[in-house]
Amino acid sequence: MEKIKKKEEEVVVAHKLDIREEIYSYAKIVLICCSIALFIRFVTPLIIVDGSSMNNTLYDGELVIGFTLIKPTHGSIITFKNDQSLGKVYIKRVIGCPGDTVKIEDHQVYINGEKLDESKYAYFSEVGGHPQLYDDMEITLGKKEYFVCGDNRYNSRDSRIIGPIKKKDIRSVVFLTLDIRWLTGPVKEMLGIPSTTE
Repeated sequence: MEKIKKKEEEVVVAHKLDIREEIYSYAKIVLICCSIALFIRFVTPLIIVDGSSMNNTLYDGELVIGFTLIKPTHGSIITFKNDQSLGKVYIKRVIGCPGDTVKIEDHQVYINGEKLDESKYAYFSEVGGHPQLYDDMEITLGKKEYFVCGDNRYNSRDSRIIGPIKKKDIRSVVFLTLDIRWLTGPVKEMLGIPSTTE
């Protein structure tokens, strides 16, 4: 009788251990999923390009993956959101960094008096947008300011219109792009990836 009781107690203990192990394994899965979600949200944000302001580098519908821990440098592509971006996330290229003097004259950019070679990315489409995109200008950036432009120079709402971008408003530096233009609208909505704008 005692042996049967002992075996029953062992079965109960084993059953309790199985339940604990199962709960522990589910908790691990939930923790891993939450960690991945937080990592994507705060460290490597995903954005879908919306518009033509970065043609011919990035195209409407492409997915860009940014990294929040990288410091922007000349030529970096960044995403940002500020009071002038009308509540939307913008994606542009860094032309000037803190302390730089940026001069635009006859559509040519000069950084601290030196002509900037933009032959690899600057694109001048025939159709223009805002009149200010054609104006000459010169500005010296503050300690935490960046001057950004869209690669599609005549069709971009950027620092030539909205002024320098503050360091605190930069959300990420883009390090990877993926062409997901083949995905349908409902799939993109299901993924819940936000879009950039002009």
